[in-house]
Amino acid sequence: MLQFFQKSEKLLGVDRGRRKYDLPLDKTEGTGFLKVLILMMTILAVMAFAVFFVLSDITKRWTSGLENKATVEIPAQDTDGNAIEQSVIETYLKQSSQILKQKPYVAEAQIMDEADIQKLVAPWLGEDTNLTDIPLPGLISVSFQAGMSADMNALKQELESINPLIRIDTHQSWLNDVLRFAGALQFGSVLLLSIIGVITFSAVAGAVKSRIAVHKDEVELLHLIG
Repeated sequence: MLQFFQKSEKLLGVDRGRRKYDLPLDKTEGTGFLKVLILMMTILAVMAFAVFFVLSDITKRWTSGLENKATVEIPAQDTDGNAIEQSVIETYLKQSSQILKQKPYVAEAQIMDEADIQKLVAPWLGEDTNLTDIPLPGLISVSFQAGMSADMNALKQELESINPLIRIDTHQSWLNDVLRFAGALQFGSVLLLSIIGVITFSAVAGAVKSRIAVHKDEVELLHLIG
């Protein structure tokens, strides 16, 4: 008799096995696939978010690094393909730098030395290539005053009066293409996020609807019971 009460006391309030329900609302057919689908959609959403923010950060860096900047190039060859002497290029550089520094919208005009130019062309010609015998163009790094508009056409005409082959590269031509490509990738990530959201919402809504349809009788019974 004592053993019976001790056995009952151990089982009182404690369910060591799986809990049993009178209404079969705990059936989990199809819920495993739904969990896997939600997990996959969550991973894809996180990856899309990461791509969006990485592209946004890269775009800001490119814009801030090249905004209000330009490069003046004195070519190393004339129209006939003959190499221009380095002393002549240096003269063109000094004359161009003086013109640039006189402009109120130019914040800085720095002549790049030969070592900096070699670093720029090394990725295309190779690190081990001897560049001492290769004619290198003269470059001037120009920074414009923020908020001031520069008359690029008039500046170009003044520089071409020194040498008609002098070019001004504002980096806008290729930078716009790169930014347009980055914007397209950002739009694609946002579109992917929207598709993921729609798929996840539709899957969850469909699963809930199907579960309610399966347990229609039980749900109606609970509704009648109140």
